[in-house]
Amino acid sequence: MKIRTKQITVTAIMLAICILSQFFKNLSVYITGPIINAALILTVLYAGTVCGVILSITPITSFFITGSPIMAAIPAMFPCIMIGNIILVLCVGLLHTKFGAKAGLPVSIGIGAVLKAVFMGILISLIILPT
Repeated sequence: MKIRTKQITVTAIMLAICILSQFFKNLSVYITGPIINAALILTVLYAGTVCGVILSITPITSFFITGSPIMAAIPAMFPCIMIGNIILVLCVGLLHTKFGAKAGLPVSIGIGAVLKAVFMGILISLIILPT
């Protein structure tokens, strides 16, 4: 698959939005998380699943911008968050067309959000943090 200029541009704009939103992380994570998830979903819709997977590196940029002491102490959380983002991106990318144009988007976002939450909840809360 060849990535075109439009896809690179959309991915770059969404990465800029993600990086900008990470400056508000100290204010509230309830602002940053939804903005990043929305940017991931919009990237999948307008640039494709591959570009959405590429954009899933936002936990690394978040650490460099607002270094979290928890992330510094437990670096195993980086891949967990990135894999959770990839799960969301893949669900939206694969299921959006599967369920039709109108019903496919809410269904794919819902399934992706639930799978991401279950994956991250089990892995981070029950496996990584207790050890």
